[in-house]
Amino acid sequence: ATPVADPGARQRAVLGLPSVLAVTLALVLAGCTGGGRFDRDDAQINAAPASEPGVNELMIPELLEPTLTDGVAQFDLSIGASSHSFGSGAATDTISYNGQSVLGPTLRWASGDDVEVRVTNTLEEATTAHWHGADVPAEADGGPHSRIDPGQTWVAEFPVIQPAATLWYHPHLMGTSAEQVFAGAAGMIIVDDDNPLAADLPGTYGVDDIPVILQDREFAADGQLAFEIDDGGDGDLNPDLTVNGTVDAYTTVPAGPVRLRLLNGSQARVYELSVSNGSMVKIASDGGYLAGPVPLDTLTLGPGDRAEIIVDTTDGPATLIDADFGRVLELRTDPDLPAAQPPPPQLATIDPITVDEIDHDRVFLMGRVDGGWGIN
Repeated sequence: ATPVADPGARQRAVLGLPSVLAVTLALVLAGCTGGGRFDRDDAQINAAPASEPGVNELMIPELLEPTLTDGVAQFDLSIGASSHSFGSGAATDTISYNGQSVLGPTLRWASGDDVEVRVTNTLEEATTAHWHGADVPAEADGGPHSRIDPGQTWVAEFPVIQPAATLWYHPHLMGTSAEQVFAGAAGMIIVDDDNPLAADLPGTYGVDDIPVILQDREFAADGQLAFEIDDGGDGDLNPDLTVNGTVDAYTTVPAGPVRLRLLNGSQARVYELSVSNGSMVKIASDGGYLAGPVPLDTLTLGPGDRAEIIVDTTDGPATLIDADFGRVLELRTDPDLPAAQPPPPQLATIDPITVDEIDHDRVFLMGRVDGGWGIN
């Protein structure tokens, strides 16, 4: 297969908002000023050979079911202190949602629904809840302006007006976003729609539709997280890879097409992903479905990015690997699990914006201002 550079870029341009938010997170979490911070030799890597089996079963975040009240899908999230075993034997202090040991439950929204999310802060510090990639009004976006102090509950209400996509949520408070996400405060959002072209794609959550949240971390000698941001404000490249909070992960899937919803929740690391002993096709980017499946040899995933791929395990187990870390996730097969059909040749109808439709030109000049980041 011939690699394709960033399939879905036109779609993100049409949808607009998700790509803007991805840039925003990259600035906030990574503080990316360019240069050597992103060189592969910048950090020691604890890599796992792709040929060796995974050790720990992949944790699948629970799927949070909404309460329906007067036609509104209501979700309750509570962010608080927790602890999680990353495999060292020690309990590591983390931040999570709804009592999970790390991360938060997966939210499932339906295009066309009205949604209400109530977020209660039980931490001893302020936070926010930001819906990364969601097309929502500013007052519901959960950015730094929507501060949730300890003991407070914040309510976001909005209609779901975008097509099917993989999004995520995380704190977005000025100055502490990176540290709270590093500690485990993040979760996935799945937006569904009634697109008949994609109806037969793998869609059984946790079986053939797997959330894959990639985060690099560093641990101190006592097993606690070693968070650091350098003096220039750049994000760090950390030596240990966690997938859904799992180190050396494997999961068992059907022998057939398997959908991986990939999320880069790292501060600064860019992943170069490929598949060993199997094929990979990309079916969706940050903004939703591509027009059709795109065969790839390698997929590049930057901080905040999401991508959906189909890995075919019909001929046996496969392994998702990264150019730096080696084995990311081993996919073991169980022939007794029902397998989905291969993806169809068309997944969505994407109408490009024509030049005649553009009636405003805007210029964004981004750079350092008084020691911080500025726009115009």
